[in-house]
Amino acid sequence: MLLLRPSIIILLQSSGISAGVKTLKMTRNGNNDGKRIVLIRHGCTHMNEYLSKPGTRWGEPTFEDDWRFRDTTLSPLGVKQAKQLYEKFSPNPNGRDELHTLLTQEVDLVVVSPLKRALQTLEIGLYSHFKHIPKKTPIIATPYASERVYMCSEIGSHVQELRQTYPFVDFQSGFHPINHPPHEWWWTCKVKSEPEWRPSGQGQKYLNVGEPEHAFHDRMQKLYDWLHHREEQTIVLLSHWGVFQFLTGYDFQNCEVKIVPFIRLRKGGYDITEEEKTESKIIEQRFTE
Repeated sequence: MLLLRPSIIILLQSSGISAGVKTLKMTRNGNNDGKRIVLIRHGCTHMNEYLSKPGTRWGEPTFEDDWRFRDTTLSPLGVKQAKQLYEKFSPNPNGRDELHTLLTQEVDLVVVSPLKRALQTLEIGLYSHFKHIPKKTPIIATPYASERVYMCSEIGSHVQELRQTYPFVDFQSGFHPINHPPHEWWWTCKVKSEPEWRPSGQGQKYLNVGEPEHAFHDRMQKLYDWLHHREEQTIVLLSHWGVFQFLTGYDFQNCEVKIVPFIRLRKGGYDITEEEKTESKIIEQRFTE
């Protein structure tokens, strides 16, 4: 008999969501829980591609950050992935419309990171679906959902610019600036120096101070609390690798989709074991066959 730990979830991989999509709602006590979170990572970016090249990979001695990638946008591959995301949530010719129904009828709220790569993915991959339905689904940006500040690609753009480019997004009600002045909503160093936690000492060059672990963890806990106190029961969270890795313990690919019970998220962060990953795959097969 397989004993399931509370971390078990149904995984919906972006590379192949099965026709018979089902979600497993489980609390730590085994009871049903109503609130679901639809986790979606943004598409591939120019910085992602820069980091994939020999000599500029993360942590290599020759790594050098580049201001061209401040608030990095989607690459052509990322745009293609976002379009595929749109198709994934479109009505299926075979009559299997679970994801389309989920997005257009069941989702009560969309929460998005204010970084451009997330906003672009939202605009291309999801927003067109909302434009054609009577139901008006709120779309709220919050700095709590932005990526941990590793490099200049996590330094955002001013709210005024974002409002002009994405007028369908609410940049007010969920906008709790991390810093002051408020137009600089992303994390910045408030002290003279912070210990360097990124790979260093071998020639690596960074353009900004990295967000320390304690600051990032504090922000993730605020995101958790903010989502917890929302009344909506089905929430899309379009965000980043670091955010999802903290909340779920899983590494998300670009434009990957996972649907999880809110109780599955861990406020204090996750270190998931290989045993839990194996168990999760077994459960995924049982509920998607």
